[in-house]
Amino acid sequence: MRRLLLIEPNPVYARLIDALVSRCGGAFVLEVRDSLSAAVQAPAVCDLILLSLMPPVDSLLALLPSLRAAYPDQPLITLGDDDDAEIRQRALQAGVFRCLPKGALSMDQLQDALQQALLCHRPPVSESLWLGVLNNLPAAAGVLRPVRDQDGLCHDFLWRWGNAACATVLGQRAEILVGRALSETLPVLLGPDSLVGLAALPGNDAQTAVSPFETEVCRAHDGGVQWLAVTANRLGDDITLVISDVSANKAQEQALLAARRHAEAADELKSRVLRALSHEMRQPLNTIVGFSDMIDNEVFGPLAHPHYKAYIKDICSASQHLSQLLENLLERSQLDEMAKSDSGYRQMFDLAPDMMCVLRDGVVVMMNAAGAALLETSAEACVGKPLELFVAPESLPLVHGGLAELANSQGRIPLKLCTADQRLIDVEMAATPFSHQDVGQNGVIVVARDVTQRQTATRAILQREERLRKIMETMVDALIIIDQKGLIETFNPAAERIFGYQASDVIGQNVSLLMPRSQGVVHDGYIHGYMQSRHSRVIGIGREIEGQRKDGTVFPVELALSEMHVGDQCYFIGVLRDIAERKQAEERLRFLATRDHLTGLPNRAMFRDSLEQAVVQAEKSGEMVGVLFVDLDHFKNINDTLGHQIGDRVLQAVAQRLGDSLRPHDMVFHLSGDEFTLILHGLDSPEDAARMSQEVLDRLALPFDIDGREIYTSGSIGIVIYPENAESIGNLLKNVDTAVHHAKRQGRNTYSFYSENLSQTMIRRLQVENGLRRALERRELAVVYQPKIDLASGECTGAEALLRWNSEELGFVSPAEFIPVAEETGLIVAIGDWVLLHVCQQIRAWVEQGRPAMRIAVNLSARQFREPNLAQRIVEILHLTGISSGLLELELTESMLVENAEEAIAALRSLKTLGVTLSIDDFGTGYSSLSYLKRFPIDALKIDQSFVRDIPESSDDMSITKAIISMGRSLELKLVAEGTETLEQIEFLQANGCHIAQGYYFSKPVLPHLFEAFLDQRQSLARLTGS
Repeated sequence: MRRLLLIEPNPVYARLIDALVSRCGGAFVLEVRDSLSAAVQAPAVCDLILLSLMPPVDSLLALLPSLRAAYPDQPLITLGDDDDAEIRQRALQAGVFRCLPKGALSMDQLQDALQQALLCHRPPVSESLWLGVLNNLPAAAGVLRPVRDQDGLCHDFLWRWGNAACATVLGQRAEILVGRALSETLPVLLGPDSLVGLAALPGNDAQTAVSPFETEVCRAHDGGVQWLAVTANRLGDDITLVISDVSANKAQEQALLAARRHAEAADELKSRVLRALSHEMRQPLNTIVGFSDMIDNEVFGPLAHPHYKAYIKDICSASQHLSQLLENLLERSQLDEMAKSDSGYRQMFDLAPDMMCVLRDGVVVMMNAAGAALLETSAEACVGKPLELFVAPESLPLVHGGLAELANSQGRIPLKLCTADQRLIDVEMAATPFSHQDVGQNGVIVVARDVTQRQTATRAILQREERLRKIMETMVDALIIIDQKGLIETFNPAAERIFGYQASDVIGQNVSLLMPRSQGVVHDGYIHGYMQSRHSRVIGIGREIEGQRKDGTVFPVELALSEMHVGDQCYFIGVLRDIAERKQAEERLRFLATRDHLTGLPNRAMFRDSLEQAVVQAEKSGEMVGVLFVDLDHFKNINDTLGHQIGDRVLQAVAQRLGDSLRPHDMVFHLSGDEFTLILHGLDSPEDAARMSQEVLDRLALPFDIDGREIYTSGSIGIVIYPENAESIGNLLKNVDTAVHHAKRQGRNTYSFYSENLSQTMIRRLQVENGLRRALERRELAVVYQPKIDLASGECTGAEALLRWNSEELGFVSPAEFIPVAEETGLIVAIGDWVLLHVCQQIRAWVEQGRPAMRIAVNLSARQFREPNLAQRIVEILHLTGISSGLLELELTESMLVENAEEAIAALRSLKTLGVTLSIDDFGTGYSSLSYLKRFPIDALKIDQSFVRDIPESSDDMSITKAIISMGRSLELKLVAEGTETLEQIEFLQANGCHIAQGYYFSKPVLPHLFEAFLDQRQSLARLTGS
């Protein structure tokens, strides 16, 4: 929608104009000022200006320069007296685009004038789009920078920029012109009345263009004479030039002038006319003939379209005919015949490619063939009719009262003509006074050029630019375009919002302004290197960089870079997104994933990483590393008697005391519950670890003051020395666990080194391993099912299959004990295969019973996941049991996926192609890489029960759970909460958008027949509720 400023002191007429504007299809919004001085003193934001010419008109016209200075880019339309031609003439000379009659103004007149003004005054667009348009202009365009002496006087200019047409118009490509002096390239433009005079004016006073002037310039490549029309204007301290090759126009003007002189002169003047024709027409006409012949023979390359070639042939033929006519006219023997007939100028009139007609008092006296063809009629049919009959209704106000005013102004106006079949044609019309014995003294010659295609193209360009402008303005991401020197060309509103700069502040500046200083220097080197080698590792690839706002703050930015070529120029398009908030969220989640939320200490995942680094460092330095496993004695009693809140306070105090016990390079970790570990670096002997352990025990034995209450506890410490007590990290962790259990058996509040004598755990482990090897054949393994409940509908949507082992020799063995043994020994592969087959068979049985299809989840072990034929085996089981892959869900832990993320992604994709559902189990307890998480083709996240267990008592657990749910929903994943045991937990999960829950609140894991009973019971309950 365009903004229209109306300057009208009469409120009644202002309302009339408002009513007319409102009927223009909603294309304009009107703002009214009651005086010209008010509009100048407080300029309005507008695209067009309507000025009412109220008495005293002379004073009002005198203020027009100040109005043009306040609104240099907006077209001005006046509303005045219908009959005052003098006022209209003065207004047009003062820069007014159109004068409309105030007394009989119609909606069509107003809409046509506004649309014509918009077409002739391009809206401001981004510089990159201007460059695209300017480089497609047939006229040469350029920007010059004045060269001034010590006194500030301009004596020369340097080319700053030129468009592609410089090569054809000036004979020199733009890249050759840039940097060169005007005195070297076009010295004729350095006269005191032209560019030097314009540069001497103050910047704010040089708002109107220098009147176009013509001069002769010799082209270096062929030595011919070329006529140029030059328009110059101030652009800040620079000068803009538009240079058109008007040689053909000049030749046509000279021919018309010669014809007029011939028609009006007596016998004595006829000789002078012939001499003028010989001097002014022959040479340019020969140039036209030669140039059109060169084009016809494709000297400059093949023509793009066949009709261009036909048009060139017509030009060549017509110019040859005109040349022959000129030769005949120049023969003195035909002078008498020419005196008797005006056939000479008549032939030139008829051969003109544009519409030409002669008017007497607005009535057509003569019409050439081109004009008749344009109007789709015959020349004879036009003669004797008013020109207004051929003018479209919306353009009639432009020709009312004749064309004398246009003829006197020597200008051109755009209007529409109407053909015989009512088709509208866009033309540019010019007129000149003409006197002849057949016409009289009030004749006018009208020349009209068909610009329909150009106007259509211009409208298309404007519409395309408007679309691009709106797209750039509505983009959420910053769009910045720079040239090959790194100078900013485009800076959209989103970039202004992100970086804090206005576009006017940064356009023309180096893009390093938007980067930290160190990166800016490197970036300039990147551009220079790319322009030399044309090889880049960043174009077309998204990456993260640092940006710098106007206030100096540095923030992370995600950048996608591409390049664009406009002519010989190369531009780089950058789309940037401020990811500061996302980075903060990732850092927070990473902190939550690697830190214990209660004590703030590094968690189990960080312990493993830190231990690996310590072992590597010890191997390099030859020193010993000590690992202390601290387990608080009888801590459960504190929780049971004083409550979990007091127990949490005790754990925080323990963490503080352990931290105070450390040396500078040692580290303390909170694994879970009442378990802590310490890594001691650079030990000289095991005695150093013993002294540290005793110091820790002494500190823990001191009473804890919690809310004025003294609480006592102690600790048991297991010690392992690497490499003395372990050959690997796995053995180290296993041995330290053995050592701490031995310390507890010794009576607690003591420490114990690992030794070979501490083998009871290993004996138990061996018993478990041997029992597992026979468990399948003895049918000691069983699968139980724990329901999953949709929190929105309350329906059971599936279940998780869990493995149980009831050994004949060992009794019931916990999965926490036998699963790790099965994993380490590789038995998990056979056991996992059995579980998959057993679950799929059970699904098939439930389907055959007519029960609703539901998805059953099976846990995959890390060993199974690494099996190369896992996907093939799942396909075989699905085929064997005949169930749909959509009824099977596979659960994997975070640690399985991040150990080798790239291989994990490939394996997940192969499983995903089978159609099974994939989910991450116990999410939040491992050490996930969030950058990899979004690449995993998973369907669901299972929130670990350790985060759900203490809801709503623990605000930290609630915060973590909310963060996991928010992240999962942003990744469009299903959220499943494990370990739900209370109604409060269910309500919290529902309120925060969790989809599914499982836990003892609904049912413990049960055998298949009990699971079926559970389903039947819920269905009966649902029917009773429904009834």
